Amino acid sequence: MSSRTLGRTALGVALSATLMAGIAPPAAAADPVLPGSLVIPAERRVDPGASQLVGAGTDGFLRRASGGGHVWTSYADGSVTPVPSGQESVYGTGTNVVAFVTYATTTGTRVRLRDMVTRAEQTVVIPRGQSFVTAMGTTVVTREMNGSTVVAWHLLTAADGGTTDRVVTGFPAGAKLPTTAFASNGRGAIVTYTLDTKPYVVWIDHSGEARPTHLEDHKAGAGRAVLSGDRFAYWTSAGKVVVWDVADFTRPHTTLDLAYDTAARPLGVVGDSFLTATGGTGQTSPEPVHQIWATPMDGGPRQLLLDRATAAPPAGPDGRILLVRAGEGMERSVHALERGEDGALRAAKVADIPTVPEVPLVVSAAQGQLATYEAPYGASGQVRSIDLSAGVPPTAGPRTDRGTGPRFTGCSGTGCAELLPTGDGRLVYRSVSPDRSVIHLVGPGESVPGKEIVLGRSMEGNASSMEVSGRYAAYYSTSYDSPDDLRLQVMNLDTGKPALDRPGDPGEAFALWGSTLWVEEMTSGVVKATDIRTGKQITSVDLGDCDLTDLQAVGTRLYWACHTTQTAGVFDTATKRNLKVPSTGGDMAARLADGYLGTVDGTTVSMIDVRGTSASGRVVGRTHGIPYAGYGWTVDRFGGHLTRVGEDGALHVVPAGAPASALSVIDTDVPGLGNVATGTRSWTARWWLSKPAASWRVTLKNRATGTTVRTLTGGLARGLVTATWDGRNVAGELVPNGAYTWTAEVRPADGQGAALVRSGTMTLTGGTAVRRDHAGSAGAPDGVGDLLTLSTSGALAFRHGTGTGSLSGATTGSGWSTSAVAVPFGGLDGDRCNDVLVRLGGELRAYRPGCGKPLVPTVPYTSLGTVWAQFDVLTSPGDLTGDGRADLVARQSSTGDMYLYADDGAGKLKARGRIGTNWKPYRAVFGAGDINGDGLGDLLAVDSANTLWRYDGTASGTVKPRAAVFAANWATGRNAFAGAGDITGDGKPDLLSRNAAGDLLRNSGNGTGSFGSTTKIGTGWQGYKGLF
Repeated sequence: MSSRTLGRTALGVALSATLMAGIAPPAAAADPVLPGSLVIPAERRVDPGASQLVGAGTDGFLRRASGGGHVWTSYADGSVTPVPSGQESVYGTGTNVVAFVTYATTTGTRVRLRDMVTRAEQTVVIPRGQSFVTAMGTTVVTREMNGSTVVAWHLLTAADGGTTDRVVTGFPAGAKLPTTAFASNGRGAIVTYTLDTKPYVVWIDHSGEARPTHLEDHKAGAGRAVLSGDRFAYWTSAGKVVVWDVADFTRPHTTLDLAYDTAARPLGVVGDSFLTATGGTGQTSPEPVHQIWATPMDGGPRQLLLDRATAAPPAGPDGRILLVRAGEGMERSVHALERGEDGALRAAKVADIPTVPEVPLVVSAAQGQLATYEAPYGASGQVRSIDLSAGVPPTAGPRTDRGTGPRFTGCSGTGCAELLPTGDGRLVYRSVSPDRSVIHLVGPGESVPGKEIVLGRSMEGNASSMEVSGRYAAYYSTSYDSPDDLRLQVMNLDTGKPALDRPGDPGEAFALWGSTLWVEEMTSGVVKATDIRTGKQITSVDLGDCDLTDLQAVGTRLYWACHTTQTAGVFDTATKRNLKVPSTGGDMAARLADGYLGTVDGTTVSMIDVRGTSASGRVVGRTHGIPYAGYGWTVDRFGGHLTRVGEDGALHVVPAGAPASALSVIDTDVPGLGNVATGTRSWTARWWLSKPAASWRVTLKNRATGTTVRTLTGGLARGLVTATWDGRNVAGELVPNGAYTWTAEVRPADGQGAALVRSGTMTLTGGTAVRRDHAGSAGAPDGVGDLLTLSTSGALAFRHGTGTGSLSGATTGSGWSTSAVAVPFGGLDGDRCNDVLVRLGGELRAYRPGCGKPLVPTVPYTSLGTVWAQFDVLTSPGDLTGDGRADLVARQSSTGDMYLYADDGAGKLKARGRIGTNWKPYRAVFGAGDINGDGLGDLLAVDSANTLWRYDGTASGTVKPRAAVFAANWATGRNAFAGAGDITGDGKPDLLSRNAAGDLLRNSGNGTGSFGSTTKIGTGWQGYKGLF
């Protein structure tokens, strides 16, 4: 993006003028349609000038047209003639003549009078000291001022190459003359003056005499009046319509008793009827929303002539009155209220008003999605979007309206905002005021104005001084209190908070691509890339000795420009090639895309191929919109096409002409932890892409077993792949907590290049509990077994398994008796968290600390009875009954008999059942989990010969005959044993033990009922009262 030192004054002025006046496509030869390109016709709309009739003559009428201009329409054949006016003001004269007024205070105002039928023209120069009032055909009416007082009225006509000036006579001495005429047409003007505070009404015609009308004697001023053709009518508040013939004001022509209606508007007299308009939001609403009524002057019932019509008509010299009527949809037509050949009043259609194209003021493109902004003359703007297909030639989907509202572009002398596409389906635009800077974020399918992100600082620069890509927006800002505190900030659009904040220099150019920010450094021509996610520098590039005024990034390429030396180029960071390209002379005249550079010279748009060793360009056409990037043309930098605004507002989509680069990831957001503890939580991974993808697939596997647990798929992705996993397998069942691998495979939509493949590992929590997993380094259970220890101070601690064969960190709860016996257990209450049984004296309690929480005496518990002092072994082997729930095994100290207490599924234990007798010879008995891989829990026992024995569980709540695991003397010197679950991350339960020296030892399970060799994983463990 451009250096902040460059202004946009020219752009601001140009676009401000365009927004004020609208865009009228220039007359030109039809635009060429290039091979493989797509032409999207402009939306059509009602001509915004359709309801504004300006004047009517005997042979045609004048109305406003699109863009603030005018057109003359012939009654005879309906032909439409543009009425170019430039800086002139245009007025109807009640005849076929149109007046073009050029106001000037020093050289005198000039009035150009053109007959629209004969095309004859004459010019009247208004002398200094006089001002234009109106025109009656070819006669110009002016007023002469002395300071703020009108001292005379004049009639000016063109004659012999000059101007004839006649002073209007007939005003009495001492009269206070008006500044305007009440009404005028081609015959004359109605003017009101005051004398001794009393109003008088006069008629001024081409004779130059102000003739008394005596209208004031009829108290006509108490109501409303209207001039139409040769009739002048007053509708008095007393309920009387008085009509005069302008040729004879000595007495009324006719009168009509008609109740006065303040909500109705008089339109005039046609034939023998008085016309009024009702309805709409007011008497003077310019829109076609009124009903037109005709009341016969003889007092007959009124008649509805038109509905949905305008109520501000011009009257022709032949007495007809013109109105615009709205038909179905966008249909608009001009109707004449006139007397037919049979003398009856009728509403005859004289012309249709064609629709006009909506020429985009702003156009953006990203990932095959176009967005446009059209602001019709005098109307609110409309944002629309169009999706393009992948491939060449592209095809266009339907337009989607994205909302209307005030002109969000906010043009000023410093520039105008663009619609900036993020490349992941969102649109961004900015609004800045002296005390408030706002980024508007419009999500996919949403309507403007979208979500507001209010910045705490003032956004600096101009309309095009903000860059967006994916979830980031980069811009310069200053403190409201300290304007010199300039900083370059990158906003995270997802969170609404700055992701990167660094001191800024007003001369630094910057560029944004995905999660990479390129910034010009103090050394001339050197730019550095920073990873926004980490804040760390990635690389630096020396572009040559140049004070950059423009910098853009797409993929591996950087576009740079040094306008002070009129040089520019495209540097490829992969090949280190610095390709020189023509300098455009302006940072809004070039846009870098994937493999090409779009440029504009005047209104000519070109594409320059930057893939090779030398630049080659081709002209693709002219822009008929505003000739700046982002306005009258744009590029899709995400592997897409160039789009320009063509003739009649059509969008010309021109393919790049060569394959796009291979699909790549430009930003990632893949959490290492996924918590699905509640139904609203999930693991969501996002990959931002360099171009659209046709489809994607994310495969999730249990890291320990390699078993695929879920495959997530999706179709077309325009710039963003979002994969969401709820922690369930294909059957809808929650999977166990722990480590899972993911592999993402994304296929390009354009078919160019191989599929993109990315892989990694994540840890799931909130799934089903894994045996002996109570807590993890991040707090929540992590799918790795833990060792529960009791210290000499009465602290019970879950020692976290690392998944690599060791223990690290602890979740500790204090306040326990040092004689407590703890049994790590499965979940008893259905909260998907492992619980712990603790014997205190003779009572056994089932504590429910919750997932990842410390085990303290105050957590909720359920008493399981007070008879448990009789047992010298309490342990849980896992599930011995085949019901999927952990069970408790106890050895009676007096007999050595072994008892099974099965989980009853309701938070307590079932009645005991004997599963063995006289196990007294074993000096240690402990649960080991499923060490043989049959899905059932197993027991391990150490005898006096220090042999390790295995008792495999059965689904019927018993154990099989013992089998030796390690021969005699294996356990010599070892004084504590625990089946701590899987701490190596291979999905197989491991065995921990402690020797007399206090060393903590591990034997890794092999999954078939035995263990590997002994590995020391810790020292100093002799101080613990118990290892469970």
